[in-house]
Amino acid sequence: MPRRGKRGSPGGRPDKNDCMSECLTCASGEAGRDPELKRKSLHYYFIILVFAIGAAIGAVASQKFGNPAIWIAAGLMLLGFILMFVKEEIQGETE
Repeated sequence: MPRRGKRGSPGGRPDKNDCMSECLTCASGEAGRDPELKRKSLHYYFIILVFAIGAAIGAVASQKFGNPAIWIAAGLMLLGFILMFVKEEIQGETE
């Protein structure tokens, strides 16, 4: 039997239901008592907001540029991929 983590999912990672329950907890006002829960909930809301903004920008770009607009999304994903490794290098140097 796999070892269960702190939240009940394998490896201690929260599953989708845990994340959503944290968001709903924040929306209901219960997160005001727990700063860590509030921080996590706002983090999830921020991710959803960025996704929605990206979808809107993609829609506008595809209307304006047509099929080549996909390169905008590909470039942004490449930038995020590169930044992920830069962040790991910086963290590795400080340790």
